[in-house]
This record gives sequence, structure tokens and C-alpha cells, in this order.
Amino acid sequence: MRYKKSFLLFIFTIVASCTNPFSTRDPEKPESGSNIYDNATLPKIVMDNLIKSIKEKNVNEYKKLFAAEISGHSFTFEPEPSLIENFVGNWTIQEEESYFKNLVSSSSANYPILNLSFNVTEYSFPGVEPGSESDSVTTNNMQYVLTVNPGDSTTIYKGNTEFKLFRSKIDQFWYIYHWKDNAIDQDYNATWTNLKIKNYLGK
Repeated sequence: MRYKKSFLLFIFTIVASCTNPFSTRDPEKPESGSNIYDNATLPKIVMDNLIKSIKEKNVNEYKKLFAAEISGHSFTFEPEPSLIENFVGNWTIQEEESYFKNLVSSSSANYPILNLSFNVTEYSFPGVEPGSESDSVTTNNMQYVLTVNPGDSTTIYKGNTEFKLFRSKIDQFWYIYHWKDNAIDQDYNATWTNLKIKNYLGK
């Protein structure tokens, strides 16, 4: 009888220490390398999403940054003046999307590597007071640096840029409707304009 009690106690201890195979467990956190794209309820969020979508090569989120014709504004890009003869006329959201698709497409995994930065710690929208109901703003004139690494080398594009944004009356979100690009110290081939020419026209 003593051995039987000892054996039953041993079995109980083993069972108690085992995990119930039918019990539920906490779900694992999903793995994600993506940033969260906030709704563009403020002009600043548009600029943050611009940087994120370029870094992540996210064509869908990139396209969302720009004003479509149905929104009341039509997106236009104003190129560096010295390169305008090589630039496609009437650059709209369709050309912008095509250029970006060509830029991010690659047969090499994880490439190209893209990084964009501006020379400002906080965006400024001159002429707009906090809480203003204005539906259109302009960024301060900013210098940008965009690095493009297709896998075998890195090219640095830089220049001065200015964006005009407006708030849609349809969804109350902000969109870019005008983008102006200019060279620094006549370094025309380093501009974003030249990058767009090469990736849209194949030059």
C-alpha cells in the first residue's frame, strides 16, 4: 500500500508539472519591418510619410502623398530650370508614380537602399498660424539629401526644394500639389530632377 501511494504521488507530480497541450497561449507579436503611416491630418505628417515611403520603397503609400485631379488640385512637379529641356512636360501624379516604380524596382534582394533627409529638425509652413483653417500651405525652402544605392554603388542627390500642400475638403487630409526643385551651386546633375529624368525617361 505504501508503494502504491508513492507511485500515485509520483504520477500526480509529473502531471502537475506538464503543460496542458489543450490550453491556450499568448499570441506572438507579428514581425514587421514597416513604419506606421499616419493619416495626413497635418502637413507635417505628409512630410514624415514622404521620408518613410521612400525608405521602405512603398509605391502605394508614396502615391497617396500627392493630390489627384478629383481632389480639386492637380499635382505638378517644377523641375530644376537648367534641365527643363530634358524633362517630360506636364509632370503629373501619373509620371510621379511611374518614376518611383522604376526607381524602386530591382532584381537584387533588398535593393535599392534609399534614404531621404532634410536640413530641418522641424518643418515650417510660413504664413500659417497654429489652428488656421487655411486649406493651402507652403513649406520653408529646404535642402535635401537623397542617397540611392542600387547594390553596387551609392549616389547622392541634393538640392533645394519647396512643397505646397492643401487640405482636401473630401477627407480633410493634406496632400502635396506642387513640388519645386532647384540645384545647389549649379550642381544640376545632383538634383532630384535629374534622378527623375533618369528613372522615367531612361536617360
